[in-house]
Amino acid sequence: MKRRNSRWWYAGAATVVFVIANNLQYLTRFLDLRRYLQPLAVGGFRNILQITLCFLGVSFAHGHGFRESARELGLRAPFKRALVFSLIASLPMLIAFALTTKLNRNMTFLTVGVGCFLAPFAEELLFRGFMFRQLYRRARFGFWLSALIQSLLFALGHLYQSNDFWELAGILAITGLGSILFCWIFLRWQDNLWAIFGLH
Repeated sequence: MKRRNSRWWYAGAATVVFVIANNLQYLTRFLDLRRYLQPLAVGGFRNILQITLCFLGVSFAHGHGFRESARELGLRAPFKRALVFSLIASLPMLIAFALTTKLNRNMTFLTVGVGCFLAPFAEELLFRGFMFRQLYRRARFGFWLSALIQSLLFALGHLYQSNDFWELAGILAITGLGSILFCWIFLRWQDNLWAIFGLH
């Protein structure tokens, strides 16, 4: 069997790229970027590196060019219907937030751009478009194993948000179950990353 047709080749390549892309905070700390950039700009720089690594990982594993890599990551799928779906699905939450919370007056173009668009896009691309899709479609691990592996990693990546045991358990449950749901939606939308990016 050729190495590039092996399911373990795809799983191994995806894991290596994922581990590097998901731990870029150590690189940004090593480079001491906070000395030169605002914290949000450091986060944006890290997100751009994650996106780049996803494209490079797909290109390396499959020998794809840019357009084929974008298709492999779910970015060449139709986006208008997907974004309308995600807007309608999240409308109750948006209305509830609008009625119960006040607008943050400290928001800037950078905070909105990084926090609401770039960071969620990079996260969905890395976890669902790259890691889940490589494990499910290429390594053929099956839905549940592929979804559970990346959902556990996704949940563990949010541990820093907890202060006590119960809060930690809640974060693990919400992010883990939410990640499995996003994997299912991703597949139901025929590997359309725009649907889950809009929901995120």
